[in-house]
Amino acid sequence: MRLRSLVSLGFAALSYFLSSAFAADCQLQSSQPVQDFGQFNPYELTKVPGSDSASLGQRVLQLTVICPDPSTLAIVFRGAAAGAQRFKMGDAGQFSLTVKDALLDGQPVNLGRAMNPKATPEHAAASVQLTPEYYIVPLAISNSRPQQGKTLTLRVEINAYLKMDHLKIRDITPFQGQGFFELDAVPGQSHF
Repeated sequence: MRLRSLVSLGFAALSYFLSSAFAADCQLQSSQPVQDFGQFNPYELTKVPGSDSASLGQRVLQLTVICPDPSTLAIVFRGAAAGAQRFKMGDAGQFSLTVKDALLDGQPVNLGRAMNPKATPEHAAASVQLTPEYYIVPLAISNSRPQQGKTLTLRVEINAYLKMDHLKIRDITPFQGQGFFELDAVPGQSHF
C-alpha cells in the first residue's frame, strides 16, 4: 500500500498537499501545509562554506503516519534530484531534507536508509538525510532491525540554497520545486 503527500516547494512558499488516494488504511499527515521562505535581500545571505551556494534558511515540519494495524513503514521523497544529496528548487535553487526525532508508537527509534522499501536498511542513526531515491525506515535502537508500528512521527528539516551566481537578481523571482512524500506500508508483515 502506498500513500503520497504532495509537496510544492517554492522560494516564497513551501506547500504540502496531502492525498490518501494510494492508501485506504494508513494516513500520512504534515504539521504545516505551508512553509514560507519569504523574500530576501541577496546581499544579506551567507555563503555556505565549501560550496557555490548561499543558505536561504531552514524550515521544519512534522510528518505523522497513522495505520490501524502494526505495519512495516518506509518513506521516500519523490522530487527532481539536484545531485546525490539534494533536490531541485527551480533552475538555481536546491533543498535538502533531514529526518530526525523519530517516534514509533511513542518510543524513540533510529532511522535507516534503503534503496527500496524491501531492501535491508543501512546507516542506522537518530538523524538521516533523505536523499533522492532513498527510503527511510524506522529501526530499533538496540539492534538496528526494522520495526513495525501503528504510528510514526518524524521531524523533517528543510534547508534551502541558492547558487551564488544567481544572487544578482534585480526583480522578484520565484524559485519552485515540486515533489511528494510517499509512504510504503505493509500491515502485519516485515519486508526484511
